[in-house]
This record gives sequence, structure tokens and C-alpha cells, in this order.
Amino acid sequence: MSTQTALRALARTEPVPLCDLKRQYGALRRELRPAIENAGAKRPLMVGPPAKRLEQVIAADSQCRHGTAVSSGIDAPLLAQIALVVDTTARFRE
Repeated sequence: MSTQTALRALARTEPVPLCDLKRQYGALRRELRPAIENAGAKRPLMVGPPAKRLEQVIAADSQCRHGTAVSSGIDAPLLAQIALVVDTTARFRE
């Protein structure tokens, strides 16, 4: 197949959506809406029972003893970098 033929074939294809948030939210709206309203009305988002439950789910899904929720996609890799230099022999209270 020539380059021109390949380019014409690519031009005819439809784009594949990488992240259709509107569609994803629509499918989960009934489940998410009460949780969002409850979190906003009763407590800060990153503390309390909902955050603890999220961290338990993260740990279970990761097959780890502990999971940590962070506030953004910026904080996540930063936390991973910090973890790489933490003294693994140190003892922490749980």
C-alpha cells in the first residue's frame, strides 16, 4: 500500500474518543450526585469516612495494605518520588 493510499484510508476513519467524560458521567450520575452533594454539604472532601473508604478501596484494588488518596494528578507522581527516598526501615505508627 502506498503512503497516499494509507493517508486516504486514515482520513476516512472516525476518531476514537480517548475520554468521553460526559458519557461516563451520564452513566454514573445517579450514583455520583448524592455522594457529591453529601460530601460538599457535610464535610471537607479529603477527610472523614468517605476519604478513608476511598483509601481502603485503593489498597484493595492495588493488593496492598494501605492506599493513599491525593488531591491531584500533580500530587500523585510527587508522592511516588518522595516514597522512593523514604527510609524503608523506619517504623511509623498506624
